[in-house]
Amino acid sequence: MATLDPDERALIAAEADADIGLRLGLLALRRLENGGPQREIRGEMDRPRFTGGEFGVQALAAPTFPAQLRIAAASFRAAEKRFNAVALAQARKPEAGETARRESGLYTEAFLRAFSIRYAPPKDDPRNRVHAGLLVQIYREEVVAWRRGPGPPGGGAAAAREAA
Repeated sequence: MATLDPDERALIAAEADADIGLRLGLLALRRLENGGPQREIRGEMDRPRFTGGEFGVQALAAPTFPAQLRIAAASFRAAEKRFNAVALAQARKPEAGETARRESGLYTEAFLRAFSIRYAPPKDDPRNRVHAGLLVQIYREEVVAWRRGPGPPGGGAAAAREAA
């Protein structure tokens, strides 16, 4: 897995703001995908398709790191809303559904796995079968590193740790 440079970590921290769950999720996703700049390729019927990308964004044109980062962050936010909507619907049942976050603000494993299945569907690429497990593993590594401190560059880590 990739080691991220301080500039990438700072951009990720700025995008996530004080949301430590999102920040660590983006760090984990970046390390897992470990792509370079996105390239356009021609798909079926000469439709544009994309390959590469620092965060693995391939559905939309996102040729720069900041563009990839914004799309990945939006994907996490949308996935969290979907996941919590399902959990809310299940809360009316005796076996209540789990929400996307722990009280600490960190993502749950169930959420990360659900995010991964939609973000990197195994049907699109057989290598994606291991995406969910790797995303959870790397997220845990980022949590351990964050708790050990001083935290990822970009500010806010100490305050976020105290809040968690």
